[in-house]
Amino acid sequence: MKLAVVVGDQPADVIRLMPAWTDARRAVPGLTVTVLGSPVALALAARHDAVMRGIRVNMVDWAGSGWLWRQYQARRALDRELAQIDDDAFDFVVDPLGTFASSGLAARLPGLRCGLSGDALAHPKLEKRYQSRFPIPGNLHPVQRHRVMFAAILDYSIFDLKPDYGLIPHLPEQVDQPEQTVVVALDTAQIHWNQQQLALFKEVFAQAGVRKQAIAPEAPAAVSSHAPRDVVDAWWEAVANSAYVIATDCPTAHLAAALGRPGLMLCRPGQAPTTGAISCRHAHQAIINLDQPEMMQMEVVAAATLKALQRLDRLDPEQV
Repeated sequence: MKLAVVVGDQPADVIRLMPAWTDARRAVPGLTVTVLGSPVALALAARHDAVMRGIRVNMVDWAGSGWLWRQYQARRALDRELAQIDDDAFDFVVDPLGTFASSGLAARLPGLRCGLSGDALAHPKLEKRYQSRFPIPGNLHPVQRHRVMFAAILDYSIFDLKPDYGLIPHLPEQVDQPEQTVVVALDTAQIHWNQQQLALFKEVFAQAGVRKQAIAPEAPAAVSSHAPRDVVDAWWEAVANSAYVIATDCPTAHLAAALGRPGLMLCRPGQAPTTGAISCRHAHQAIINLDQPEMMQMEVVAAATLKALQRLDRLDPEQV
């Protein structure tokens, strides 16, 4: 069984697709996945065992967001890639994103085109681009929505409500040392912190002797001037070796959940059930999603983190 999956250009989208690939690989022995997306998305997707091949697509140019000449070049580049693929190369072409760009990309591939329908789509007219449609509620969390969609396409039952991203067994042994860092990836605008509060937040960790590594919320950027694999490797290593992760709704929070790292994800009010990070079933301690403003105050987040580090034996109790 061979699948082609449109993964787009957002690292968070790729991470949330991985549990569906793990389910499918277990249900259909020998299944292989070909992914289509940006270089950074492909470098991340390649971490999963089910992914056999990646086809590079500049999603920004493909969607026509830039110059028409760049859109033309992006489509010609894709046509050259597809010319090397047999007409019967894919049993199913899956578009789990439901956007104009992703559905248009799926329409260029040989195979039965499968997509969403109803409120999970960016626009109702997109249903016409798919040969097989799945009316999965748009308010379902993306991780579970993808898992349900792939199970419906390949006709199997979901093995467990707790997802397996397929990454934990392939991680190196964690170096269990107190000096492991706390990774912080905060978009302060999401949680309405000002610069003074952010400075105080950093000062609390400095006084407690906690090593902190700041990562930009968008890391790794979908379009990077550096080698995509190097960008993903550095980001992956920072998260995998962290003692704790504090992040807003960003790729770093979802990668931490996929790798089984403990931490806090600060969501927009009321959004934790639909956008929060869902931890891997193998995680010893899950990511905690917070979406209540009173729980996301700087003082509360800092105190909760120091207490968590103390419980994890990463911090001397006298420092808290």
